[in-house]
Amino acid sequence: MFDCQTVNKSNQSAVAMASYRSGEQLYSMRDGETKNYKDRFVEPESFIMKPNHAPDWTLEREKLWNEVERFETQENAQIARNIVMSLPNNMTEEQQREATEDYVRENFTDDGMVADVSIHRDDVNNPHVHMLLTARALKENGEWEERKSKRVPKLDEHGNQMYNEKGWKQTKSIKLNDWDSKKKLLQWRENWAEKLNEKARKYDLEQTYSAKSYEEQGLSKKPQIRLTRNEYQLEKRKKQESEQNGERYQPVTYYAQRNEEIKRYNDQHQDVIRLEDYKQKADLDKQLKELRQKSHHDENKIQATNLLVQRAKGYVDFQIAKQLHQEFHDNHNKWKLKLERNETLIKAKKNLYADLMAKHKKHPEAVESYGFSSNHFKKDMKQELQNTKQEEQKLEEEKDKFEELRQATVTGLDYQKELLDREFAAIYDEASLDDYRYDEKYFAMQLIKDHNILLPEDKIKTEFQFQDKEQAYHQHYTPVWKQAKDMATSLEIYSRTITKLENKQTKDMSPEDYKDTQIKLKAYQALKQDYEAYLEEIAPIIDNQIEHLTDDPEMNRADMQVKVAALEAYDQLEASEKANFHFKSFAEELQQKYEQESQYLKQQGRGQDEQNEEREQLNHKEAAKSKDISDGLFDVLESLSQERDNDQDFSKRDRTKAFRRKASDGREL
Repeated sequence: MFDCQTVNKSNQSAVAMASYRSGEQLYSMRDGETKNYKDRFVEPESFIMKPNHAPDWTLEREKLWNEVERFETQENAQIARNIVMSLPNNMTEEQQREATEDYVRENFTDDGMVADVSIHRDDVNNPHVHMLLTARALKENGEWEERKSKRVPKLDEHGNQMYNEKGWKQTKSIKLNDWDSKKKLLQWRENWAEKLNEKARKYDLEQTYSAKSYEEQGLSKKPQIRLTRNEYQLEKRKKQESEQNGERYQPVTYYAQRNEEIKRYNDQHQDVIRLEDYKQKADLDKQLKELRQKSHHDENKIQATNLLVQRAKGYVDFQIAKQLHQEFHDNHNKWKLKLERNETLIKAKKNLYADLMAKHKKHPEAVESYGFSSNHFKKDMKQELQNTKQEEQKLEEEKDKFEELRQATVTGLDYQKELLDREFAAIYDEASLDDYRYDEKYFAMQLIKDHNILLPEDKIKTEFQFQDKEQAYHQHYTPVWKQAKDMATSLEIYSRTITKLENKQTKDMSPEDYKDTQIKLKAYQALKQDYEAYLEEIAPIIDNQIEHLTDDPEMNRADMQVKVAALEAYDQLEASEKANFHFKSFAEELQQKYEQESQYLKQQGRGQDEQNEEREQLNHKEAAKSKDISDGLFDVLESLSQERDNDQDFSKRDRTKAFRRKASDGREL
């Protein structure tokens, strides 16, 4: 940090500022007050440096700043320049002092300024320098320069004197020094960075410094905003209060909140920031754009890509195309499930109408309970069948759209792979395309496009794995336990709906409602059968995955919901926990979790009013489910305890520690 501001006589006191920074008691002749500030826990290291021609009295802090304020007679005069610079906290105090003195001498005192320097080390993580610099130069005789500027002839582009309309010579005012210029300020900043780099090399410190912003350096990292002293103290108190109350600290001031956002951004991009050493000067993305423009475009592939663009509502690249491909080839695709439900509903209607036509032939009056007239049944049924046919046509059109998009994801993904191969080969001309997965190639190319970072060929695979991209590679695949859990949930919903439909009082229904109820009942019964058949299909896969956790026969005989609960909990373990996995302790903790969850849900279901009767029933059902899982795990543990257990790790496990898992609603158990 390097911050420079001017001190104005109209609203600031140089004596007061010098007293505060140095910790020294000073008398101000200007207002007749003695400036004295509270003692610091760590005393500042203060000293004054002067030009060789400056008189010795300038080394006396009180006399120096009183003399400055006395000489500046104008109310709004600039009386000093205030600079704050951060110091490296990996330097010793002696090294910090040496770096500061060298910098002040080369940039300020050698240029004619008197510098009042104070090094503050109150916070070990934030050592910094305060400098008050004289704003007026001293003459060689040690007296103040009366003028800060002078007038000189105004010359034209050829160096000739310029005149105004009356023939008078034109002049302009120039400063006697350039201390107020922006160019000088930037030079001071750069010189401080250079001085720190010089000292870091001298002291063998592995650190480099730059006066340029992160953006100017081409870095992805964002700088935090420096808080004012009041903001800093407020946030410090808030943090202490949060710690005392056992709460999570939340910033309260605007810029502290902004800093939290910046921290999150830098954390998300820390892997990219770490790779900034591979940043290229040449614009590689421009080269890739030219390559894409020259590429041959196949009409079918372009059309497929346009469909994906409409679906994604934005730009499509390999990653987006891959996600859409996975979405449309997933058995749990919401659109696909909706089509299947509508198709089942239409089939249920057609089956019901077929039954009614058969009933009408034998007993014409039997159709009246379904809202049909026995005399006009054929005419009414013809209209119903036409309506059903229209529904069927709309469904077929929607299925065609789904299939068109599904096929477009195949064509579009293949096209993106082609483009990715061309780009990768253009940049890594020596590399073999078959040596890298498409996700690895995409990862390398995105670093180039987004950050102009060109990874060496031998770094692509390791960096892809290091940055946890392997997890992202698999994150779109739904695990089998998740499919089973979703199916079981759907089955429960269908069963509950079927029970409701079966329990409806048919005598109170209108014929139209009775017909709709019967159609829905048959549709949900058919859907339930389909889901039960699917669960039977994936049961062997679930059993195979359970065998990887344990060879206990009781676990293999457990209910599907017990197995799914175990696989879900195992999937959520950290890699280190999986490496040291012990099934018995794992099952015991899981049992505790479902026991406590069952008790909690029972308590939540008690004392509900009539309006929340359905919520109460759901809580009881969920509690019963958790109880069943807990009982199933108890049976498994009981069978394990009957066997001889020589595992010392399990017997030594600390059973008194707080249970570390969480319930499905996020509660700490």
